[in-house]
Amino acid sequence: MAHESGRPAAASHWLREAPVDGLAKDHDGLDRCEPARRRGRGALDVSGAAASSAPWSRLRSGWRKAVFFSESIKIEHSVLALPFAYLTLFLVEDGLPRASIFGWITLAMVGARTVGMASNRIIDAEIDARNPRTAARHLPAGLLRHREMLLFTALAAGLFVGAVYQLSPWAQYLWPVALAVVVFYPYLKRY
Repeated sequence: MAHESGRPAAASHWLREAPVDGLAKDHDGLDRCEPARRRGRGALDVSGAAASSAPWSRLRSGWRKAVFFSESIKIEHSVLALPFAYLTLFLVEDGLPRASIFGWITLAMVGARTVGMASNRIIDAEIDARNPRTAARHLPAGLLRHREMLLFTALAAGLFVGAVYQLSPWAQYLWPVALAVVVFYPYLKRY
Protein backbone atom coordinates (compact mmCIF):
# COMPACT_ATOMS: atom_id res chain seq x y z
CA MET A 1 0.00 0.00 0.00
CA ALA A 2 1.41 3.39 -1.00
CA HIS A 3 1.44 6.53 1.07
CA GLU A 4 0.32 9.84 -0.47
CA SER A 5 3.98 10.62 -1.19
CA GLY A 6 4.13 7.65 -3.55
CA ARG A 7 6.41 5.64 -1.31
CA PRO A 8 5.33 2.42 0.38
CA ALA A 9 3.53 3.04 3.66
CA ALA A 10 6.30 1.39 5.70
CA ALA A 11 8.85 3.77 4.21
CA SER A 12 6.79 6.96 4.26
CA HIS A 13 9.18 8.58 6.72
CA TRP A 14 12.85 8.19 7.62
CA LEU A 15 12.55 5.43 10.16
CA ARG A 16 15.57 4.56 12.24
CA GLU A 17 15.55 0.86 12.96
CA ALA A 18 17.26 -0.76 15.91
CA PRO A 19 21.03 -0.47 15.72
CA VAL A 20 22.90 -3.41 14.26
CA ASP A 21 26.58 -3.64 15.18
CA GLY A 22 26.57 0.00 16.25
CA LEU A 23 25.17 1.33 12.97
CA ALA A 24 21.77 2.82 12.35
CA LYS A 25 19.82 1.80 9.28
CA ASP A 26 17.64 4.04 7.17
CA HIS A 27 14.19 3.12 5.90
CA ASP A 28 15.65 1.33 2.91
CA GLY A 29 17.79 -0.90 5.14
CA LEU A 30 21.11 0.52 3.96
CA ASP A 31 23.76 1.34 6.53
CA ARG A 32 24.44 5.05 6.64
CA CYS A 33 27.60 4.65 8.73
CA GLU A 34 26.21 6.77 11.53
CA PRO A 35 27.08 5.56 15.00
CA ALA A 36 23.85 4.57 16.69
CA ARG A 37 25.10 4.81 20.24
CA ARG A 38 28.32 6.26 21.58
CA ARG A 39 30.16 5.93 24.82
CA GLY A 40 33.04 8.18 25.72
CA ARG A 41 35.55 9.30 23.11
CA GLY A 42 33.92 7.83 20.00
CA ALA A 43 33.81 4.22 21.19
CA LEU A 44 30.73 2.22 20.36
CA ASP A 45 28.47 1.32 23.26
CA VAL A 46 29.00 -2.20 24.53
CA SER A 47 26.28 -3.66 26.73
CA GLY A 48 25.30 -6.93 28.34
CA ALA A 49 27.70 -9.84 28.66
CA ALA A 50 30.27 -8.24 26.36
CA ALA A 51 30.80 -5.43 28.87
CA SER A 52 31.68 -7.88 31.61
CA SER A 53 34.33 -9.68 29.55
CA ALA A 54 36.83 -6.94 28.74
CA PRO A 55 39.26 -9.05 26.66
CA TRP A 56 36.46 -10.28 24.40
CA SER A 57 34.99 -6.81 24.00
CA ARG A 58 38.45 -5.45 23.10
CA LEU A 59 38.91 -8.21 20.56
CA ARG A 60 35.44 -7.54 19.14
CA SER A 61 36.15 -3.81 19.02
CA GLY A 62 39.50 -4.40 17.29
CA TRP A 63 37.87 -6.71 14.77
CA ARG A 64 35.13 -4.14 14.15
CA LYS A 65 37.76 -1.45 13.53
CA ALA A 66 39.58 -3.73 11.07
CA VAL A 67 36.31 -4.33 9.23
CA PHE A 68 35.61 -0.57 9.17
CA PHE A 69 39.11 0.03 7.83
CA SER A 70 38.73 -2.54 5.06
CA GLU A 71 35.34 -1.05 4.13
CA SER A 72 36.81 2.45 4.18
CA ILE A 73 39.58 1.61 1.72
CA LYS A 74 37.38 -0.65 -0.41
CA ILE A 75 39.66 -3.66 0.03
CA GLU A 76 37.54 -5.62 -2.45
CA HIS A 77 38.68 -3.27 -5.21
CA SER A 78 42.23 -4.52 -4.74
CA VAL A 79 41.13 -7.60 -6.66
CA LEU A 80 40.45 -5.35 -9.64
CA ALA A 81 43.99 -3.94 -9.52
CA LEU A 82 45.79 -7.27 -9.21
CA PRO A 83 45.53 -8.30 -12.89
CA PHE A 84 47.71 -5.32 -13.85
CA ALA A 85 50.41 -6.40 -11.41
CA TYR A 86 50.16 -9.99 -12.59
CA LEU A 87 50.39 -9.00 -16.26
CA THR A 88 53.54 -7.00 -15.52
CA LEU A 89 54.92 -9.95 -13.56
CA PHE A 90 54.37 -12.32 -16.49
CA LEU A 91 56.08 -9.87 -18.84
CA VAL A 92 59.08 -9.36 -16.56
CA GLU A 93 59.51 -13.04 -15.75
CA ASP A 94 59.10 -13.97 -19.45
CA GLY A 95 56.70 -16.73 -18.60
CA LEU A 96 55.30 -18.36 -15.52
CA PRO A 97 56.81 -16.90 -12.32
CA ARG A 98 57.64 -18.90 -9.21
CA ALA A 99 54.79 -19.19 -6.70
CA SER A 100 56.77 -17.27 -4.06
CA ILE A 101 57.26 -14.30 -6.40
CA PHE A 102 53.57 -14.41 -7.28
CA GLY A 103 52.70 -14.27 -3.57
CA TRP A 104 55.09 -11.42 -2.78
CA ILE A 105 53.76 -9.39 -5.73
CA THR A 106 50.22 -9.92 -4.45
CA LEU A 107 51.16 -8.72 -0.94
CA ALA A 108 53.11 -5.74 -2.30
CA MET A 109 50.22 -4.68 -4.56
CA VAL A 110 47.59 -4.99 -1.83
CA GLY A 111 49.88 -3.16 0.65
CA ALA A 112 50.59 -0.29 -1.75
CA ARG A 113 46.96 0.13 -2.74
CA THR A 114 45.90 0.03 0.91
CA VAL A 115 48.43 2.75 1.78
CA GLY A 116 47.17 4.85 -1.13
CA MET A 117 43.47 4.54 -0.26
CA ALA A 118 44.06 5.06 3.46
CA SER A 119 46.20 8.14 2.76
CA ASN A 120 43.44 9.45 0.53
CA ARG A 121 40.87 9.00 3.33
CA ILE A 122 43.14 10.68 5.91
CA ILE A 123 44.15 13.62 3.70
CA ASP A 124 40.60 14.26 2.44
CA ALA A 125 38.80 13.67 5.77
CA GLU A 126 37.91 17.36 6.26
CA ILE A 127 36.71 17.72 2.67
CA ASP A 128 34.70 14.50 3.00
CA ALA A 129 33.05 15.79 6.20
CA ARG A 130 31.76 18.89 4.37
CA ASN A 131 30.46 17.00 1.34
CA PRO A 132 27.03 15.39 1.90
CA ARG A 133 27.90 12.56 -0.50
CA THR A 134 31.04 11.57 1.47
CA ALA A 135 30.15 12.69 5.01
CA ALA A 136 29.07 9.16 5.96
CA ARG A 137 32.52 7.70 5.28
CA HIS A 138 34.11 6.03 8.27
CA LEU A 139 36.58 8.77 9.21
CA PRO A 140 34.23 11.80 8.98
CA ALA A 141 31.41 9.81 10.64
CA GLY A 142 33.64 9.00 13.61
CA LEU A 143 33.63 5.23 13.16
CA LEU A 144 37.42 5.37 12.84
CA ARG A 145 39.76 7.86 14.47
CA HIS A 146 42.70 9.45 12.68
CA ARG A 147 45.26 7.60 14.77
CA GLU A 148 43.55 4.27 14.06
CA MET A 149 43.62 5.01 10.35
CA LEU A 150 47.29 6.02 10.64
CA LEU A 151 48.07 2.76 12.47
CA PHE A 152 46.39 0.66 9.76
CA THR A 153 48.21 2.70 7.10
CA ALA A 154 51.56 2.10 8.79
CA LEU A 155 50.85 -1.65 8.97
CA ALA A 156 49.98 -1.69 5.25
CA ALA A 157 53.17 0.24 4.47
CA GLY A 158 55.14 -2.32 6.47
CA LEU A 159 53.49 -5.12 4.50
CA PHE A 160 54.37 -3.36 1.24
CA VAL A 161 58.03 -2.74 2.15
CA GLY A 162 58.44 -6.25 3.58
CA ALA A 163 57.06 -7.79 0.38
CA VAL A 164 59.18 -5.53 -1.83
CA TYR A 165 62.37 -6.67 -0.09
CA GLN A 166 61.58 -10.23 -1.15
CA LEU A 167 61.64 -9.18 -4.82
CA SER A 168 64.32 -7.94 -7.20
CA PRO A 169 66.93 -5.29 -6.34
CA TRP A 170 65.14 -2.87 -8.69
CA ALA A 171 61.99 -3.16 -6.60
CA GLN A 172 64.06 -2.55 -3.47
CA TYR A 173 65.54 0.63 -4.94
CA LEU A 174 62.30 2.02 -6.36
CA TRP A 175 59.78 1.35 -3.57
CA PRO A 176 60.02 4.91 -2.15
CA VAL A 177 58.91 6.29 -5.52
CA ALA A 178 55.89 4.00 -5.64
CA LEU A 179 54.95 4.83 -2.06
CA ALA A 180 55.33 8.58 -2.67
CA VAL A 181 53.02 8.40 -5.70
CA VAL A 182 50.23 6.61 -3.83
CA VAL A 183 50.53 8.82 -0.73
CA PHE A 184 50.62 12.17 -2.54
CA TYR A 185 47.97 11.37 -5.16
CA PRO A 186 45.15 13.03 -3.15
CA TYR A 187 46.97 16.35 -3.47
CA LEU A 188 47.37 15.95 -7.23
CA LYS A 189 43.65 15.44 -7.87
CA ARG A 190 42.79 18.80 -6.28
CA TYR A 191 44.16 20.80 -9.19
